[in-house]
Amino acid sequence: MARPEADLILHDMDKQVARSRRKGPLVSCWVRVPLVLALILGPLAVLTWPRMFPPEHTPRSSPGQICRSNLKQIAVAALMYAQDYDEVLPRMQGWDEALRPYYRSDAILHCPLDEQVSVPSYAMNPSVAGQVLGALDKTTVMFYEGSGMVVAERHDGGAHYAFVDGHVKRYGDPPEGFGAVVERER
Repeated sequence: MARPEADLILHDMDKQVARSRRKGPLVSCWVRVPLVLALILGPLAVLTWPRMFPPEHTPRSSPGQICRSNLKQIAVAALMYAQDYDEVLPRMQGWDEALRPYYRSDAILHCPLDEQVSVPSYAMNPSVAGQVLGALDKTTVMFYEGSGMVVAERHDGGAHYAFVDGHVKRYGDPPEGFGAVVERER
């Protein structure tokens, strides 16, 4: 025995089907035309859009971003070196040669704003050279922009510093506890 609610639902469905049959070809035409147009014009728009509306300029990295990326790669290379050599960081003399197997290109050794390409644009903090990684505080500077004992402030009066934990940050003045560097190039 059928329930009255089920009969009402079936009756409503029958009415909807009957209405859609009456409108048949006209309704299906209005549905098909936009679909066909989208299928034809969509790929054409995708192919012609870059030619009709070229970008005004291609986004490029700023020298500061490149320098920060370079120091990050050098810091990661030093951490990988330490992992292979009983947690000991490379020595001060020849640190760039010691890290060479851990990075792909010598281009990371040069800041885009540094005119001297014969020497690296970055230096290793003498107080961490040859030290055991675990004995150092994570906020200790490992590498910085400059050479020898001089910090080169090439980026809007500041320089980038790579820390023992691998992060890189730009400072206007050398960070606290950096003490090893005594002069600043302007």
